[in-house]
Amino acid sequence: IGALPLIGVRKEQIDSIRYLASGAEVPISTSWTHSDYPDIVFADLGADPVLPDPVDTVLAVKLR
Repeated sequence: IGALPLIGVRKEQIDSIRYLASGAEVPISTSWTHSDYPDIVFADLGADPVLPDPVDTVLAVKLR
């Protein structure tokens, strides 16, 4: 799956990102591969994520 882009949200605006189903925290990606996209924040789902729902996983993005 890779990192999930959060279009239209600036890094400074984000307080937290969590899976809605479990409440587990999702970190912001700091991978060098995203340096080409400085205006896009990426949620880091991990190298081999196990999603709470294989069809409809929802992330809750809490803004400041």
